[in-house]
This record gives sequence, structure tokens and C-alpha cells, in this order.
Amino acid sequence: MAYSRGDKSKNYDKKRKKNFQGNNNNSSDNFQINWIENLLQRGILGGRKEVLRLILGPYLSKRKSHVDAVVILQRWLDKCNEVKQLDRNFNSKQRIELSLKNNKGFLILENLKTKYRPL
Repeated sequence: MAYSRGDKSKNYDKKRKKNFQGNNNNSSDNFQINWIENLLQRGILGGRKEVLRLILGPYLSKRKSHVDAVVILQRWLDKCNEVKQLDRNFNSKQRIELSLKNNKGFLILENLKTKYRPL
């Protein structure tokens, strides 16, 4: 079956909508992805560096000012520290700054499940 350019575009849009969860606002400031927002509300035991670098930093860098993103990520790391103390040599300021510079985008949930199972 031959596809026109419009058909491919429609299929791409459907896939894209399926991969993202949240409200349908067009503004990137308001667009939220529920599983990431839920993750920000609680500390986790392991995989914190990867979550910060691959998910939270890129997600917040697109939605918040730099200052707001730093505050949110520091609060999240504080919650993680309550669950299990961070390593003494963990430099949270440096890790946060590096995670916010990751402009490749964040992992979608399906890719996270297959590539980073321990998380």
C-alpha cells in the first residue's frame, strides 16, 4: 500500500501522542508527563544519577527557567537523600547543572523500561 506524505505524518503524530502522557496544552511550559511529575514527588532508592541525567534534567530544562529547575531538582535529591543517603562525594550542584545541559531530550517510559530495567 502506498502512503502519501500526509499519511506518514499522521502515523508519526499518533505514535508521538501515544508515547507522551499528560495534558494536551501546546505550550511546553504547561505540558506535563504524569509519570515524570509523579517521580518528582518522591525520592527513589537507586538509579538517581541516571534518572537525573536522562529524565529529570532534560524534562525540566524544557519546561522551567534554569533557576526553577535547579530548585526542583535539589528538592528531589533531598527526597532521595531521605530514602537513602547520597554518596559523600556526590556533588549535587554539579550533577544538576550537567543534567540541565542535556538537550537531547528525555527518555520516554517505554524506552526506559527496555534499556534501563533496574530503574
